[in-house]
Amino acid sequence: MDLDGKAIELIQASARAEHVERDLHGLLFSTKRMEPVFFDPRPDTLGVHSLTALSDFLAANIDKLDPTGHLLHVESPLSVALLSMEEGPARKRTVWARATVDGNAFKFNERQDPETFNIGLQSLFVDSDDRAVVLQVAGTIKSEEAETAIDDGVTQTVEARRGVALAQTARVPNPVTLRPWRTFREIVQPSSLFVLRVHEGPRLALYEADGSAWKLEAMQSIKAWLTQNLKTPIAVIA
Repeated sequence: MDLDGKAIELIQASARAEHVERDLHGLLFSTKRMEPVFFDPRPDTLGVHSLTALSDFLAANIDKLDPTGHLLHVESPLSVALLSMEEGPARKRTVWARATVDGNAFKFNERQDPETFNIGLQSLFVDSDDRAVVLQVAGTIKSEEAETAIDDGVTQTVEARRGVALAQTARVPNPVTLRPWRTFREIVQPSSLFVLRVHEGPRLALYEADGSAWKLEAMQSIKAWLTQNLKTPIAVIA
């Protein structure tokens, strides 16, 4: 974009604007803001994808870190950061390493066709009794028209018809306790309550029903794993 002469003059005038300060009710206000400029280079953060790799990095101590001046921060069920104490003229923390893991790809709270639902349940959840029950329900209505015969808001009775000669009835239990893969693989995956619903189409959906309490459980489990397995003593917060 080309600037004409008037625009350039306005920019120059703004740059030369006088610094004005005003005292209003005992508070000093300024039209200019000054900040210190620091040359404070820091290393790139090492990215790893497991708690074991983070433990190995600390054990190797390639960067000659003093454990007493660092801490491990469990930022979420998906991330743990190795931080330094405040340091340098800018009083910042160096993030030496961060372990991250991908979240669960299952589409919670969304309606899915039976085949997609079935595959997701088998590949993205830990095997359990309730998972087997949900898989049985999903298999019963696969490629069929789902007709809700009884629905009291808690338990559904779903009828799956094949032509006019065969009808099967499947009871949909609620709530169900499942353990999705949704945090670091080194720890036991936390279980949660889900509401299973069968919709027209047919479509199935799992609705989260624990208020995300699993996140706190997962973070405490990560902290416990790090505390027990680190060869180098270091503070861990979650």
